[in-house]
Amino acid sequence: MRGYNSKRSVGILLVLLLVGALIGSLLGDALGGIIPFLKDSKSLGFPATTFDLVVLSFTIGFTMKLNVASILGFFLAYIAYRRI
Repeated sequence: MRGYNSKRSVGILLVLLLVGALIGSLLGDALGGIIPFLKDSKSLGFPATTFDLVVLSFTIGFTMKLNVASILGFFLAYIAYRRI
């Protein structure tokens, strides 16, 4: 993959996708007053679950809020990754 080892390449892709989705989501919220469909969002994931072991307790959960602009951000981030 263009001189990168696969672990670094996947890491760069994940960072770019996260940043693209974040910027897209922020733009969608900011422009939602002007273009209402950009603000509509859906939440995907699973709610936080706590595991209580006698000496250790930990919580695992993941939720992602997607809107049209964040999906566009994913797409643009992927295009940017392909051009690197």
